[in-house]
Amino acid sequence: LSTTAGQKVLLQDDNVQTSKEWFDTISAAIKRLPNGLGLVMGWQPEPPPAPPPPPEETAPPPSSSFASRRSKKTSRTKSIRQPASPPAPTFDAAQMQQQHQQQQSQASGVVDSCGSQSPQERKNRIRNKLRQFFVRRPTLESLQEKGIFKDEPVFGCTLAHLCEKDRSSVPRFVQECILEIERRDMTADGLYRASGNLSQVQKVRCHVNQDDYSVLAQEEDIHVLTGALKMFFRHMKEPLFPYNLFTKFLKAIGQPTRTTKMAMFRDLLSELPRPNYDTLKYLLRHLLRVTEHSDKNRMHIQNLAIVFGPTLLSSGEEPRNLALDMMQQNQVIEFLLLEFNFLFP
Repeated sequence: LSTTAGQKVLLQDDNVQTSKEWFDTISAAIKRLPNGLGLVMGWQPEPPPAPPPPPEETAPPPSSSFASRRSKKTSRTKSIRQPASPPAPTFDAAQMQQQHQQQQSQASGVVDSCGSQSPQERKNRIRNKLRQFFVRRPTLESLQEKGIFKDEPVFGCTLAHLCEKDRSSVPRFVQECILEIERRDMTADGLYRASGNLSQVQKVRCHVNQDDYSVLAQEEDIHVLTGALKMFFRHMKEPLFPYNLFTKFLKAIGQPTRTTKMAMFRDLLSELPRPNYDTLKYLLRHLLRVTEHSDKNRMHIQNLAIVFGPTLLSSGEEPRNLALDMMQQNQVIEFLLLEFNFLFP
């Protein structure tokens, strides 16, 4: 914005629409002023026509003695013309926008090259940046070696370490959680099959990891407790059935006769570490108590085997035949429940 006094004021905004509104408002305001009081960004009022120069004054003819006496003092006077003031510079809107962009570019020192790239090129650039980020990201193993990432005190811990800490062959959480479940109404429909509220399950997990087991007695929803127990076994560092025995148990369940199965299962159960054996026995005995109410909760042995098969048995690798492995995992748990009294004397 330029004035007749030669002053310049730069009004700018990142929003082009806002700059245009300013331009229109200032233009309208100046148009309401008397002509000649200001100019704004390319608009200037038409100058009024210049007045005619005043006529030259001439002395009257010396017709009297007075005129003769004044004739010596009378002289011609000329009109003095004021030089016209130079027009104030105008400021075009396009020029202002261009100057604004140049100032922004100079201030940031960054030239945006995205506008000259195709959408595919931009996607490739973003993909490459993300790939570089994940390549530089440290692995879980390296974080664990450095002590940055540590196992949770209860959930996600190794069974042997947890039992050693609890000074018991069955983790404290498993014992207290099952105790609270059996105190509740085990006739609830779909026990262990129905999922509890995940946020409440995570709340139980958080409190137990902080050695606060009182949350189990405070929880009113039995499905939250069963969900927490399933989560505990699912997040163990190694499944309740160790990885090295996974294939052997699947082979044992595939035997044609009950006698052969019983013999192989006894041998395999004897290979389990003491915490694994005692915890498995504790859990299976509880599941059999659940089946005592199967007429109401509709959780028969086969249904419980479907729930706990993939949770307790895993190879730790990608299965070659997922459907077959899942079926055999379920059959292993089902056989253990059916033959519990013979396999766990």
